[in-house]
Amino acid sequence: MDEILCSIIIAARNEEKFICRCIESLENQEIDRSNYELLIVEGMSVDNTADEISRMQQKYGNIVLLQNSEMIASSAFNIGITHAKGRYIFIAGAHAEYPPDFIGKSLESIKENNADCVGGREIEVSEKRLGKAFAAVRNTAFGGGLSAYRYSNKKQFVETVAFGCYTKEILTAVGGFDGSLVRNQDNDLNKRIVEAGGKILFDPAISFYYYARDTLKGMIRQMAGYGYWESRLIKKRKSQLSISTFIPAVFVLYSLFVVLLFLLKGTALPLLLEFVPYLGIYAFFAVKDLIPKRVNLLTALFLYLLIHFSVGTGLIAGLIGKGRSEVLCG
Repeated sequence: MDEILCSIIIAARNEEKFICRCIESLENQEIDRSNYELLIVEGMSVDNTADEISRMQQKYGNIVLLQNSEMIASSAFNIGITHAKGRYIFIAGAHAEYPPDFIGKSLESIKENNADCVGGREIEVSEKRLGKAFAAVRNTAFGGGLSAYRYSNKKQFVETVAFGCYTKEILTAVGGFDGSLVRNQDNDLNKRIVEAGGKILFDPAISFYYYARDTLKGMIRQMAGYGYWESRLIKKRKSQLSISTFIPAVFVLYSLFVVLLFLLKGTALPLLLEFVPYLGIYAFFAVKDLIPKRVNLLTALFLYLLIHFSVGTGLIAGLIGKGRSEVLCG
């Protein structure tokens, strides 16, 4: 390969279930393989991820395997950026699959719109019943943190996207990823790009599929982790505080206050009545967005509550102390 048009960086740790699907989807793109390389940065997995990657290397000639001893995604992406030969760099996740037109449409869009980064719709999917319901909730504005890439059909310049295509120039200019962040490193990177005058485009013509968590434990850990690491960004940059994280935190604090009042006075009915409008909002969005997708109303309400309570708890834990970040990163 004389000249590489783009480099696709995949951070992978303990992804034996998904890594081959991910690689196959990226190797079966509409553009010729000679135009791109796959840099897979493996994070000292304790399962068979490394073996699966080696098997894929024997099948395809454009895969480069790199090691990440720090075992977190931000470090993996920085390692990949350092080794990347392409003019454009894709930040990809092993927990996802990419349609055949993903690379081509991304490159076309970033060039036509003179953007520094372009990203498309993240469509969460699952093979299990609970996971499908969770994915449906996450694919809405109310369950997806008001992030355009989860629900919008409007092409627009935004503050963040998921698994975007970047110019190597902009990544170098802002210094890559913050290697101290275990989660939300893409939000931090994108915020710095915008602050530096860069343009991030959301293009709904581009899409990819992300495998949602399918157990309650996995969902809670993921959402609490988002909240915890969002608190790190807020401490780093006060402008990071947004409605999507502020409201869940208020809900958690209010819930704790109701419990405390009940324990002290034996009644909390007046305050419990204040939850009615909040639950009404949940019900409205459940009926509007999820009933048409055949998600049970009670299941939808439960998952909305789980997401917001977990995010809020993680955020508060991060704001009031160092917390146990290792618990909130699984």
